Amino acid sequence: MDTWKTYLHCRSSLEPEEIQADLQQLNRVAQALSMPNHASVLLLPTVVRTLIAALPSRLTVDPHAMSVACALHGGDVAQAAGQPGLSVALLTAVVAAQQGAANAYYAVEAHHRLKGME
Repeated sequence: MDTWKTYLHCRSSLEPEEIQADLQQLNRVAQALSMPNHASVLLLPTVVRTLIAALPSRLTVDPHAMSVACALHGGDVAQAAGQPGLSVALLTAVVAAQQGAANAYYAVEAHHRLKGME
């Protein structure tokens, strides 16, 4: 629930600094959930660990999608706040994060927004 609250705060915030803080938290959650070696698995002998697949996410939302959606919003807010450098950094991070993703929606959206800034 804390992750969802962070995401909602990010999407409703109009302060670039708050959005950056929320984005960092969302990125930490997304990275933690993508790591195959959760703490409970590390307790097992190495031989057994190699036989265990990464645990599937039990979340109903994709933490990576939440993170990039937050970054897209942050790009718009930074642009409106007169911080084009931050906006470019956030939108570029979205494009980079979506390289090789099955759904390229966020990368395409970020690319269009970057083109609009030129």
